[in-house]
Amino acid sequence: MAFEAPPIPKGRILRAMDMIPSHNRVSANRHFRPIPRERRALERTQPVLLAIAGTSAGKLFPLREKSTFTIGRAGGCDICLPHPAISPWHARLEIDKKGHARITDLETAGGTYVNGVAVSRRAFADGAIIRIGPTDTLKFTYINRIEKYFHLDQYRKTIHDDLTGAFNRRYFQTALRQELAHARHHGRAVSLILIDIDRFKRINDSRGHPAGDAILQRVVRVIRENLPDKNILARYGGEEFGIILRGKDVEARASANRIRRSVARTAFDDAGEPLHITISVGTANYDGGASPKDASEMITQADRRLYRAKAAGGNRVFGEDSPFSLPHQTPP
Repeated sequence: MAFEAPPIPKGRILRAMDMIPSHNRVSANRHFRPIPRERRALERTQPVLLAIAGTSAGKLFPLREKSTFTIGRAGGCDICLPHPAISPWHARLEIDKKGHARITDLETAGGTYVNGVAVSRRAFADGAIIRIGPTDTLKFTYINRIEKYFHLDQYRKTIHDDLTGAFNRRYFQTALRQELAHARHHGRAVSLILIDIDRFKRINDSRGHPAGDAILQRVVRVIRENLPDKNILARYGGEEFGIILRGKDVEARASANRIRRSVARTAFDDAGEPLHITISVGTANYDGGASPKDASEMITQADRRLYRAKAAGGNRVFGEDSPFSLPHQTPP
């Protein structure tokens, strides 16, 4: 039997679907129908800056919700690159509704470069390489939802400690520089807490590294339970942790003592055998004065106080002026 196409109404444009008998159109519709969600996930519509070199290498900066973005080392910048060679307010990036992008150098000494050329104001396209000052390089591009999650996951892996889930030392040092820049710009205080587990080497040597790893993970959980989410906790060394919090030294010491007491009261165990764990703590603070002049000096101050606390027997907090401890401390 010969195939007869269904009649086409007058004035109607012939479509591929019109050539398919009506009883076969259900399966044909499945074939021709697009999948909106999958298509949206693959569309490269999200403008971003991807840091490919410098202080924030690997970090993804989504450019969304507005048309103008500030770039610089100041904490108030939309894209904060906390390197001292970068000006506090270094450049301004603009994206119009059609996706056209341009960058303006805010008369900085370090300069702004697009594809290797120093610029005062320049439009650029997808794939442009932008250098901010002498250190930080960004790539402007468009990505889709899948690429976005990939980059965010990769960056998360570069800034976190695998064992404890806390931030790592590299991220911590960058974050401290950024917080100091924010404190100076806004006239506020920022504090640093360094924590070391007392006699941890003895535990590792006698109980083994798996037991030591379990203690590190548990200590991090205890610290987090005693800190607001906005504060930054990092594993700074083997059994050493760092905390950045906004506030004065007296507030930092109070937080440190709260953590110290909580660790001392926590029941640690290894294969059913109880372990008594304590910590020593040193703090440092920037409150608008000349010292500490930078993040490195702030870390040195806190580190010295930490080792004074350990030399005094452990399970203590040493701060800016003198040893600070609450009465009835659990013995080290």
